[in-house]
Amino acid sequence: MTAQEKFKNVHSRKYWLVFAAAFSTCFCVHAFIVGPYTANSDTLHLWHLDEAAVPAVDSAASGINLSFLNTGATLGDASFTGFGNALNTGVGTTNAYLAPSSGATTLTYADATTGAFTYEAVVRVDFNPDTITSAQLNAQPMYIVTCESATTGQRPWQWGVLAPASAGGILNLRFFEGGSGAPNNFGVTIPRTGPDAIVQGSWYHVAVTFSGGATTGTAKQYWTLMDTNRALAAQVGADFTLSKLVPLSSATPTFRIGNVGRAPAFQRWIGLIDEVRFSKVALSATNMMFNSFNVVISQDPVSQSLAVGQPANFSVSASGSPPLYYQWRTNSIAIPGATNSTYALPSAQLSDAGSYTVMVTNSSSAATSAVATLTVRVPLNLTWLGSAGL
Repeated sequence: MTAQEKFKNVHSRKYWLVFAAAFSTCFCVHAFIVGPYTANSDTLHLWHLDEAAVPAVDSAASGINLSFLNTGATLGDASFTGFGNALNTGVGTTNAYLAPSSGATTLTYADATTGAFTYEAVVRVDFNPDTITSAQLNAQPMYIVTCESATTGQRPWQWGVLAPASAGGILNLRFFEGGSGAPNNFGVTIPRTGPDAIVQGSWYHVAVTFSGGATTGTAKQYWTLMDTNRALAAQVGADFTLSKLVPLSSATPTFRIGNVGRAPAFQRWIGLIDEVRFSKVALSATNMMFNSFNVVISQDPVSQSLAVGQPANFSVSASGSPPLYYQWRTNSIAIPGATNSTYALPSAQLSDAGSYTVMVTNSSSAATSAVATLTVRVPLNLTWLGSAGL
C-alpha cells in the first residue's frame, strides 16, 4: 500500500468514527459532523494538519504543501475528537505560523472567473474571552488565515478575531480585502451567549463565503460550536456586499495559517487550528461541517412581482439524508408534476397569483418552506400622443 493510500484510508476511518459517534450516542440523534473533509472538484486547498512535523500535506488535486513552521508553532497537538492532530500557534513565541515557505508563494484562493470562495477552519479558543483586550495584543487581530503581500500595500484578504478595547467587550470575527481601512472591512459579532457562545477551551467551526460576481457579491460569516447535534453552520451577522477579490498584480501573496505575512509578532491565533479548507464556490450552511439526517431548508423560495406573460421561477435549497423529495403547492394545493427543487412558470397569468410553498421530505422527516408570494399585474396601456409641434 502506498503512503497516499494509507493517508486516504486514515481519513476515511476518521470520518466514519465521527459519523458513528454522532449516530450511536442516541437513536434519536438526527445530525452529525461531516469532517474531516474529502477534497472534491470545488476544493482549492485542504490541509488536515494531522502531521507531527512539516510538510503539512494539501489534499487538493493541485494543492500546495506547507513546509515552513515558524518558531513557536507546533504540529501534533490533539485536535477535536475524530480529527487527529492540529496546528498550535497559541504557545511559545509570538511569531508562530505555518506557511508554504518563509517567503511569498503563489496561491489560488478563489474561482478564477467569478471570484467565489469559501474559507473554513476548525479552531480551539485558548484565550479567555472575558479578559482579553486589544491592548494585550498590541491592538492587532488574532489571525486565523491570511493571504497578502509583504512587499506592497496591496492585500488580497485577512481573516481573524479582533479583541475589545476593554475586558468583557465585543469580539469581532473580521474579514477584509484590500486593507483595514478599505470599504470591504467586514466584521461580525461573535456570540457571547447561546449555543455558539465563545468559551475558553471550546472548539468552533468558522467560515467566510463569497458568492462571486462581475464586480460585487454577497459575503457571509459563520461561527458554530463543534457539536454533533448541529444540522447546519450558524451565520453570524447580516449578509455583506463585498467587492470581487482579484489577484495581486505586483507581488505574490504571503500565505499564513495562524498569523499574518507582515509584522507577525503580536498577530498569532491564540489556540489550535485544524481542517483548513478553501473552496471555489460559496458553500451553503448545510454543506460545510454539519449536516442532518432530517430535512433542513437552508434557503426559502423568494417572493416575486411581475407582469402578465413574464416568467416566474421559484427554488429551494435543502439538505438531509438522501433521497430528498419535493412537492410544490400554490394556495396550499399540490401542483401536479412540480416535484423538483425548482418550479417555473414560463408565462405567468393573473390566475397564477397567490402563495407558493414547497414541502421537502425524506424517509424520516419533512419540512415546509416559508411562503413566497407571486404578484401578477397587468401592464399599463400606453397611448402614443405624437410629438409636440408636429
